[in-house]
Amino acid sequence: IYYSQIIKECAKRRKLKEFYERRAGDSSKVADLDDFVEEVHKESVLLEDEFGYRDKTLDYKKGFEVFEKEYENKKDVDGGIDGIRSGWPTVDSITLGWHPGEFILIVGVLGIGKTWMLLKNAHAAIEQKKKVMICSMEMPDSGVFRRSVAIGARVCFGRLRAAKLNYDETARVAAYKKKCLDEYLDHLVVLDRKTISSVSDIDLAIRINKPDIVFIDGIYLLAEGGGATWETVKNASNRTKQLAVKRNIPILATAQFNRSVDQDKKGSSNKYGYSYALPQDADVSMEFYREGEQGLIKLGKVRDSVANAGVIIRWQLDETNFDEIVNLFIKGKVVC
Repeated sequence: IYYSQIIKECAKRRKLKEFYERRAGDSSKVADLDDFVEEVHKESVLLEDEFGYRDKTLDYKKGFEVFEKEYENKKDVDGGIDGIRSGWPTVDSITLGWHPGEFILIVGVLGIGKTWMLLKNAHAAIEQKKKVMICSMEMPDSGVFRRSVAIGARVCFGRLRAAKLNYDETARVAAYKKKCLDEYLDHLVVLDRKTISSVSDIDLAIRINKPDIVFIDGIYLLAEGGGATWETVKNASNRTKQLAVKRNIPILATAQFNRSVDQDKKGSSNKYGYSYALPQDADVSMEFYREGEQGLIKLGKVRDSVANAGVIIRWQLDETNFDEIVNLFIKGKVVC
């Protein structure tokens, strides 16, 4: 083992030397220096990642050391919520927040507000000074940012989009801008389909931007083989879960319910659009139902806690906000 580490270290030195000598020679031939620097940075990140190593084994001695440390740390945390908070207190009390390696699924019918729910979570994470990376498969980055501003400034999105904000709303946007530039300047990265189209692209973006949490709006549109089919969505789901574990960060993604209630050709319920692999791979599945200004978040699956719990939220559309009506439902009964 000792000798193998020496060989590994020498191999790393040789590869680094060859890489930088080759790229130094290329630098005199490029036309666009900024693109070249970005390309070299991406390649160096990949090279660095190639030599990454963690001890993945766990025995009784190490297992109890980790367990006792986690247990003691949680005792000092409010409510034991040691993960990134979602923005909904009851959801956090059930899940204890979003943790490294978790894949969290937000699912609902077409146009019900899944993107808004995702951005609500993202905004809550930024307020906790976590670096957020949003990958939008459904709309341009400017559209995502505009919605994020509406949530953060609590202004009517319709008037913001039409550039018809009143005096108070304009003041709120100005105050929110100042707060973002002063406190959250490096806490948000937004990417869209111009930059990412597959799980591999998202993986590269994670290694470059180093976020604390990732949000994927429209996981069923990732091009894992081309087209939103049962097989490609299954692949995207599997790889997203693997990515969360590999990079040790929580990943939240949106998906759709199917429009029909029939059984698909694979024999599984097509309640979930395209592929039932999505809720199978997810650590937490949040099903979203809404009627008017009231919505229900049903926790259909929570791998480390109680399932079949629900949280009622109120949509305050005049302020683009989605506050929880603090009631916890388990199997149809209000418990708090």
